[in-house]
Amino acid sequence: MNGKGYRFFLVFFLTLLPFSLLSGRERYYYSAGTLLPGITPEMNTAGFWLERHPAPDRAFFEETSRTQFNQKCLEIAGRPDILSFPPVFSGEVLAETLVQELASFEKQSLYNRQGRVNREFYREIYDNLYLEQLSGQIKVQSGLILHRTDQRFLPTSLPLYAGPGQVNFDLLQNNLLEIGTPVIILHTSRDGRWQYVEGPWTDGWVKAENVVAVSREQLLLYVNSRPFVVVTEPLADVYSDRGLTRRHDTVGMGAKLPLRNRDCGLVEIILPGNGEFGCGYLKERDVHRGYLPCTARAIIEQAFRYLHLPYGWGGQYGFQDCSGFIQAVFATAGVQLPRNSREQRKVGRHLGVFDRNLPEDDRRRLLLKEAVPGITLLTMPGHSLLYLGALDGRPYVIHSLWAFSQRTWHGDVLRVVNRVVVSDLELGAGTRSRKYLLRLSSAALIAE
Repeated sequence: MNGKGYRFFLVFFLTLLPFSLLSGRERYYYSAGTLLPGITPEMNTAGFWLERHPAPDRAFFEETSRTQFNQKCLEIAGRPDILSFPPVFSGEVLAETLVQELASFEKQSLYNRQGRVNREFYREIYDNLYLEQLSGQIKVQSGLILHRTDQRFLPTSLPLYAGPGQVNFDLLQNNLLEIGTPVIILHTSRDGRWQYVEGPWTDGWVKAENVVAVSREQLLLYVNSRPFVVVTEPLADVYSDRGLTRRHDTVGMGAKLPLRNRDCGLVEIILPGNGEFGCGYLKERDVHRGYLPCTARAIIEQAFRYLHLPYGWGGQYGFQDCSGFIQAVFATAGVQLPRNSREQRKVGRHLGVFDRNLPEDDRRRLLLKEAVPGITLLTMPGHSLLYLGALDGRPYVIHSLWAFSQRTWHGDVLRVVNRVVVSDLELGAGTRSRKYLLRLSSAALIAE
């Protein structure tokens, strides 16, 4: 395109832009570049950071201390132990929980793809909660997730957005549960299509077709099965046949599955099923027998397997958001971190207090002195990041990032990243939201 044609195209595009922003369809944003500011191509490899690591193969957990750490994480997050959940639960407490969850959305001004949500939507949801079934002590049922499934705050697949066109942030998306995840089934919707389940880290509604009820003995047998494999790829296909021609489902990084056999580059696993356990097949390169070692090398290498994969709010579209990314990476080494960033910031051995008024130089000095690359979790309000190390006194991280603010000649703009990236902590410098280094609220070692 020549200069004249380019100028015509630019004017035409800028003329249409305001209309596209107001259309109620998907929003348009300023896009970030392939490399974020301050990043070179070499930094986008695990080896770049591992060769600068003082002790990449030093274990940060022994098996006993890892088990104790995992239990502590459950306590910090206020989560029940699925494997020792009581056989009955208060129906009144559950009913109150469901009503409060619905009310928290109803009192907001929310949107779907057609426009603002009306009251009829919420009336239908309320009816489907089937609250009259929740009285006295209700019997609960152990269960296993059959297929990778979304866990929702309300029993519907319809999305809700905070504003028109914000389709990448479905506010009803709570979590993404992998095949074989143990759950407690507490309730079934009136239409029978949804079940309310307690998962290891989150509770909410899943499609009834994606969960199977099992006895407590079967649940314990499946979860505690030995030997087992852990998925080490962000996305791995599970097949129903040895020829790998009939795809069963997809499973994500960190999923733990009982191993039946391995032969000729294939891994045969035990799958939950209706009535009895079945079998499935994965490529051997997609899994590891047992957990990966608890070393910075393993964590950093796993984190970089996610590099450039899309951001997924609450597991939306089958991808991971910031805290889901961190959780999945550490799960490959058997370290069970809480699902959300607000709980993740409470775990581990904290390196210092990041008070809002702590000067920038003190923050940087603390990280350079105390943070260990690969096993230091950084958090700021609503966001989790994995520390990679420092170059020339500048800290670097890897994280699943939706967007960051950037100062330009015409004011602050939102640069959409929408993927897992390496960045420094200077993102946001000069903007009203402030640079990431100044927004950090905690830094903690995930170690004994």
